[in-house]
Amino acid sequence: MRNGNRISGALRGSLHQRIAWLLLLVPALALGESGGSPRMVYSEPTRLSEHFVLEWVGESPHPHRGYDGIRGLEHAARAGQLGLVEFHRREVAGGWQLEQEIQFPFEGLRILAVECLSARSPRLVWREIGATGGRTIFAEWTSESERLKVLEWGNDGGLRESLGTSKGAVMPQYLLELAREGKLAGGRFEVFDPLRSELDQWTMEVRYLREDEGVARETPGYSKQVEFRRTDGSLAGRYLFHGQRLLSFQWQEGHVRARRISDQEHAQLWDRWNSPESGALDPMGSPQVVKDL
Repeated sequence: MRNGNRISGALRGSLHQRIAWLLLLVPALALGESGGSPRMVYSEPTRLSEHFVLEWVGESPHPHRGYDGIRGLEHAARAGQLGLVEFHRREVAGGWQLEQEIQFPFEGLRILAVECLSARSPRLVWREIGATGGRTIFAEWTSESERLKVLEWGNDGGLRESLGTSKGAVMPQYLLELAREGKLAGGRFEVFDPLRSELDQWTMEVRYLREDEGVARETPGYSKQVEFRRTDGSLAGRYLFHGQRLLSFQWQEGHVRARRISDQEHAQLWDRWNSPESGALDPMGSPQVVKDL
């Protein structure tokens, strides 16, 4: 039985609405129109580690203005900060693994998304980890049967379904990596959204930018913008690269943007927001070490 809008009890109500508002492009599983089984086409793949801070950049007030709880988060609210994002790429047995971790400290929420780029059976694991529960989704493309197998479980029990497609499958972080390397110039894709457990068709466009369009002139190389839009035309995500270096991104039109920071600054913010010394009663712990899928 299909229930694409079902969520775990721990994420109902206002918290889940905020998750949906903030995470409209957090990785889903994309099914490419071009057809065929997924191909791992990295010419010389390398390890990758990138860190970002989510910031409130508009003139309207920060959504957590006046926060007076955990001391570290009081500083985050004053600085216009909303969360942290990490991207990692590493080699594992049989292929490469793409990892993303997101922390929303005001909501007490962490999200882990991992893609295993196995040529035989690419798969994705998505985990929402909250203070009172969470939700996990496992999605795997089986080339033999040309179906996407989806398993979901959380506080409300489990759901199993199989989605048929003959168009081949490619995962979103992998899709973004192809765009980063200039091996994908755009197209239309059926996207599996783990927030709603349903498919939607997105378009992807790449635009090359001049030096004066948001990238410092003293930085050598070219810049480009990778943009995703949903079936209804609304923005699903916008990524700004300089060469192959991801500088910033948005998950929707509005006031929330991610800005690249150093790993040292990321670690400092994580410690400030989560350490017991900051005043947190229930710290979220250290960043996850993701095991091979």
